[in-house]
Amino acid sequence: MERTWFRMAARLASDEEGFSLIEAMMAAFVLAVGAFAIIQALGFSLTSTGLSRQRQSAGAILNQEIELARGLNYSNIGLAETPDQLPKSTDPTNPDFWFSSDGTQYDPDGTGTDFGYETLITNQAAPNLPHGPQTVTKSNTTFKVYDYVTWVDLPGLSGVQDAKRLTVVVTWTALDTHTTQHVSANTIFSSGVIAVSTAGSGSNSPPNVSCPTSTTSGLTANFTAVASDPDSGDAISQYDWDFGDSTTGTTTTPQATHTYASMGTYTVTVVVHDTHSASASTAALGCSVSVAAPSPTPTGDTQAPAGSIVLNSGDTYAKSTQLTITVTATDDVAVTQMAFTTDPSNFGAYVAYAATAQYTVPVGDGTKTVYARFTDAVGNVSTVVSDTIILDTVAPSAPTGLTATRDNNHKSTTLSWNAVSAPDLAGYAVYRLTGTSGTSFVQVTCSFVYGLPTECDDTGETNHISYTFYVVATDLAGNLSAASNQVQV
Repeated sequence: MERTWFRMAARLASDEEGFSLIEAMMAAFVLAVGAFAIIQALGFSLTSTGLSRQRQSAGAILNQEIELARGLNYSNIGLAETPDQLPKSTDPTNPDFWFSSDGTQYDPDGTGTDFGYETLITNQAAPNLPHGPQTVTKSNTTFKVYDYVTWVDLPGLSGVQDAKRLTVVVTWTALDTHTTQHVSANTIFSSGVIAVSTAGSGSNSPPNVSCPTSTTSGLTANFTAVASDPDSGDAISQYDWDFGDSTTGTTTTPQATHTYASMGTYTVTVVVHDTHSASASTAALGCSVSVAAPSPTPTGDTQAPAGSIVLNSGDTYAKSTQLTITVTATDDVAVTQMAFTTDPSNFGAYVAYAATAQYTVPVGDGTKTVYARFTDAVGNVSTVVSDTIILDTVAPSAPTGLTATRDNNHKSTTLSWNAVSAPDLAGYAVYRLTGTSGTSFVQVTCSFVYGLPTECDDTGETNHISYTFYVVATDLAGNLSAASNQVQV
């Protein structure tokens, strides 16, 4: 064919007239091959452009879905569906394939490694996100949009379920291979809760919080905050409540009562503060309460409840203003509510009856009296009962003049110090360090000399080993003094 082409060109150059039949057929074949190559190249170019536009459109839909979610409040970031509406798919090209088998967890990247399974968040406050798939058509391509919302634990924050992760997946059918393609993206929504540290030499951890417990009576809900402070000597000082119906409140005890205007399910948030200004919130936990129309009250009940309380299991002293109250009450029908105060002329709000309660007395050392009363379902009120405890938050002064004399066999040491003057002194504790430097002191059992509470013998020592001692005083409330001077033997 190549030689024929050159002969045709030579004849044209020499002005020879006419072509043979074979030459004409070869010329047509060459032209057809060239046209086919051009058409193939043009088709490949159009397909490549179409694929690129498909992926660009998918990315735009992805970003738009995330921006729509950013317009929701934190409490609304969740799925409208329930776990039974989110079955696991058996098709690996379907993003629902990444569900756990029970439909309660989801793997945000579908690999099982980068994130792993995280718990799905469903039935949040409306308006919330539809799981999908939602369909969006652009040009000649139909895209499917899936939303997934899961709890995520952020590093550096205590507890679990610190924030929410939104995963958006967009799928479509590719023009060239007709297979399912997808793009996905993740974004984190945070409640804004951070740990707050106190100024000074030490650090202060925020309280540990869980969803408050609740009981309901008609449209009235009685809450008890669930919180503890991990710092020694610290205590919970304040509870800020958001009852989910645009009503807020503040209490100094874990209990709170709120009456809703209508039946329904409400998101309840409590922010817990300690005495050193650190705080923690339950906002990321999705706590809620459901209330309904009041039930008919029993009639013919005229008997008032009767009860009693015990502070801190009957202890005489307390070193913290936060007390544990053990409650015992009876009624011929049922005891429904209780209230506490340190001023019998001004009781606090009623809370749901329970066997125990946390109550914070006013600061200031001395005898504290806590009063209680109880009601039943028709409003019969008990007589006021009370119990007392002595609040002692001041530690004794440190012992002075500590001396140590080691026995000749070097297996025991006699310790002696000056007595501490305190009306509620409970005794002394001896601490020992093996060696002459370091901080690993441990309390030892020192055999006190009869009649001499400021002199004792530390036995069980090892010859040729040095020891360091100090002594502290303790009072009946459990407060420990600062350390005495240190001595070495």
